[in-house]
Amino acid sequence: SPSGTYTFDFVRDADLETAYTAEVTAGSYIYNPVLYSAVLTEGAHKIGYLVLENFDLNCQEFITDIVEQLASNAITDLILDLRFNPGGAVAQSRYLTSAIAGTAHLDDTFVKVTFRDGKTQDWKFRGGPNDQDGLGIAPDLGLDRLYVIGSYGTASASELVINSLKGIDFPVYIYGGRTEG
Repeated sequence: SPSGTYTFDFVRDADLETAYTAEVTAGSYIYNPVLYSAVLTEGAHKIGYLVLENFDLNCQEFITDIVEQLASNAITDLILDLRFNPGGAVAQSRYLTSAIAGTAHLDDTFVKVTFRDGKTQDWKFRGGPNDQDGLGIAPDLGLDRLYVIGSYGTASASELVINSLKGIDFPVYIYGGRTEG
């Protein structure tokens, strides 16, 4: 139900006795895949730090806002934390990656897509075929490298950020665990 207050009893497996009780009230929730973002200053470096939970097209305004904030802060470095990101929308992954790669790479291939019928398409950093993804071109962050924190939970469109940048010889430094792919 979208309204009301509910009580939940939580039990332990071993004894099936109530461990604790919690009361929750239903309400509206707006999902934001940006778990955390900040700009840290270290000497001459302005380091953007972004923890992104997934690429969800329903949340594009949050990604747009954070990219604009990073650009307005004139970051010199970016740490992109994708440990909790299993992927999602390729178009949104492309939008963020185009901000990282910058305007010099807009006409480079972001991903080469092969369909089941064998046909292929080259999607550019500027957008999908004929810019049909509708997300536009992200602000150029002016970066010359990217630091990524990954884990086994990092997959799909998250790995596309890493591999598309490596495909244009853009330096990507990966820390943490091995990604899924």
